[in-house]
Amino acid sequence: MTELVVFGTHWSPSPDPIERARLASKQGALTPELLDQLAASPPALAAAEATRRAVEPWLRKGAAVIVAGDLNHPSHLDWTARATSLRRWQGGATPAIDWKATRLLAQAGLVDAYRATHPDEVRFPGDTWTPAYPESTPSRRPYSEQYAVRIDYIFTGGPCRPVDAWVVGETGAAAEIPRKIWISDHRAVLAEVEVGE
Repeated sequence: MTELVVFGTHWSPSPDPIERARLASKQGALTPELLDQLAASPPALAAAEATRRAVEPWLRKGAAVIVAGDLNHPSHLDWTARATSLRRWQGGATPAIDWKATRLLAQAGLVDAYRATHPDEVRFPGDTWTPAYPESTPSRRPYSEQYAVRIDYIFTGGPCRPVDAWVVGETGAAAEIPRKIWISDHRAVLAEVEVGE
């Protein structure tokens, strides 16, 4: 029988490299040097390394592994040259960015369940941040200043393979599984996996 090990994780939301990129873009200051700096965010790389260290012993033992959580960080599989036409924030298209933290997880043998089952990052952006809300919502910045990005994930590793995955959230185009009432500031990710040799 295959052993299944499930990890829940939550990476720090600050400093926020996406917000820094959005503001730099708005000011016309999004340089290649800044993109490289943002892509290699030290807090995100440290969190990715801690996640890798936690799962690798189990992967070496042949266990099926699931890692799920809010990484507060975008994916290198989403911000590709093909996806530069996506309007992730007000003001236009976003650049291709090779986000290093999710790349490190992939190099450790973890498979992004949503992107593995929805390989077209333009047609299926899978945004989990943030569902729409009224502009005047207390204690939140105006929605028009938000960005749309996938920061919540389910990864699989070892003899655990994604069969399908969905974004769950408010009614509308962003969620494959819509709910009439959605109270979280994140959309959820749901995955069907197959475990076994």
